[in-house]
Amino acid sequence: ARTLAWQTQSAFARDLLATWAAKPLRNWPAQGRGENPRILLARLIHRVQIPETNQHLQQLRPWGTTGSSWWLNRHGDYDFSLALLTTLLWQFGDQPDLLYPQTRDHLLAVLLTEDGGGFRAKAPRSLGLVNETENHLLMTEGSRYLKNRWLRLYGDPSPRFDNEANGMEARLLRLLAELQAGTLFEFNSQPYIGYTLLGLLNLEAYASEAVRQAARSLLDELNWTYALGSYALRHYPPFRRRYEYASMTLLAAGYQTAFMKTWASFLPEPVAIPPFQRGGEPHGVVAALLPYRPADEVMQVIFDKGAGYFVQLGHGPGATPEIYSAGPGFLLSAGGAHRGRGSLIVA
Repeated sequence: ARTLAWQTQSAFARDLLATWAAKPLRNWPAQGRGENPRILLARLIHRVQIPETNQHLQQLRPWGTTGSSWWLNRHGDYDFSLALLTTLLWQFGDQPDLLYPQTRDHLLAVLLTEDGGGFRAKAPRSLGLVNETENHLLMTEGSRYLKNRWLRLYGDPSPRFDNEANGMEARLLRLLAELQAGTLFEFNSQPYIGYTLLGLLNLEAYASEAVRQAARSLLDELNWTYALGSYALRHYPPFRRRYEYASMTLLAAGYQTAFMKTWASFLPEPVAIPPFQRGGEPHGVVAALLPYRPADEVMQVIFDKGAGYFVQLGHGPGATPEIYSAGPGFLLSAGGAHRGRGSLIVA
């Protein structure tokens, strides 16, 4: 249920966007593949450096290919930029005083590289043997779908861009249903949960009503499990994906926490927002910009455990659950088992 009267502005989000609008652009793509699009988004929101922003965008060229980066697809991961450029198109593409028509056309013709009906469920150059991961699927195929949708809404009658005819609507709905039924492969993953949320937030904001509802339902589920496993915007799951983050012990550093902090700053009643830690700040830019807000009970349980609960969050057959026990003023986490490096799970 959603009954909260969310504020339309927050000082936390305003200061965050102002900080990003003032940042210098970095080399593309070496450092700026995810940072530069966020800087450009913040500039347009704050209506600063408009000519320079448009000039920069018009000079850009795609720096790689979409999909997982690995030794046969060394220049992959372009979807990290693609999803943010898709946000930029939909947020400002009908505001010619901010995003100039020639800039919008350059986005559509050059920078937004995926369109049509070629939904790709497998990792690039894997001979169809390796499933693509959720964050890449949602960013790549969500961006393909949204470019098609933009072109159709603004007058291109080509069947290639008809998401009903080319199968994109059905494939995306099936993907979202599968993710909701089976939860994420990359659960509690640093850094991937941030990009999974980005793909879902784009769909929740700009897709057809059916896809928007499906994306919102999955977002609600992911945020509900976060609420159960966190307290006052502090989250430390007992096990997660990616060995690179095994040593991370900060309670307020997860990328999903960065989204939650930003959303919480819009609550009707002010709450204390801990500062961003360990790279979460960029994800706050997206959370501040896009319209999704969590359900009432999600926000309530984050800050108030009521009489308490005991819950086990499962991760498939043969896997140990995350275990959370909560009560007035506390939350304990437990669970997890080391199953070898091949599982990609860090206990």
